[in-house]
Amino acid sequence: MELIADSIDEFYLAYFERMAEQHCGHVINAPKPHFYVNNFIDSLSEINDAIRSKLSPEGFSMILDTFDDQIDMNDAMPGVLSGAFSIIAKFDTRNPVSIRVARSSCRAKARTILMQMKRDTFALNEGVLSEKQIEVIDNADGMRLGVIGDTFSGWAYTFKWRYPEHLFF
Repeated sequence: MELIADSIDEFYLAYFERMAEQHCGHVINAPKPHFYVNNFIDSLSEINDAIRSKLSPEGFSMILDTFDDQIDMNDAMPGVLSGAFSIIAKFDTRNPVSIRVARSSCRAKARTILMQMKRDTFALNEGVLSEKQIEVIDNADGMRLGVIGDTFSGWAYTFKWRYPEHLFF
């Protein structure tokens, strides 16, 4: 799988949209996709609106947070990108066990995506991340999500990538 991008943000979006296709049943340009980019990380109103009107209520959906980055001025200027994604699913509000089942399923799906990221880092000549010399660094921190949009919940992971800044100029 080859992803062509002129910038790290284009690559980041394309990479995770491809992950949503593989793991969440996302179809590009579908009227109700399974992938959404969260531009306002400090506000839940955009996410609630997306869940109610833009995302498919069926199966799993991925919400990708826009990333933060930093440049290491001491090591040939590599970049470090801090990102996060959430996997969400609908639960039955009348069944208290349903939210735990939804979160557990979302956690398993999110861990599958993390393992794919790790494989993409180390699969020489095959990994999407290794082709761009991107490494997954540090631990991925996971957390359960509260109730979103009244009937959705899930699991979120934060992660860090190190990438050579010169590839995306």
